[in-house]
Amino acid sequence: MKILVLGIVLVLAGCISREPTVVIKRVEVPVMVECVEESDLPESFVLEGELLDKDSTIFDKAKAISIDRANLAKQNVILWAILQKCIAL
Repeated sequence: MKILVLGIVLVLAGCISREPTVVIKRVEVPVMVECVEESDLPESFVLEGELLDKDSTIFDKAKAISIDRANLAKQNVILWAILQKCIAL
């Protein structure tokens, strides 16, 4: 019984003797910010291949695919430049 009381007294003494301290720390947290404005984005375009009829000839389809490929390559370059701008921030 004496050991139990002594243990409780020691625990309480340990809690009372140590006063809480306030520690202020600076923590840097990454925050998501918009790096692209809507005006920077290229206009979307309709793929030429989607405008073709079912009965279009193979030559019309090949021409449409060629145009779509060139347009997508241009759009890819523009979007890549926008992405690099975001990464540089």
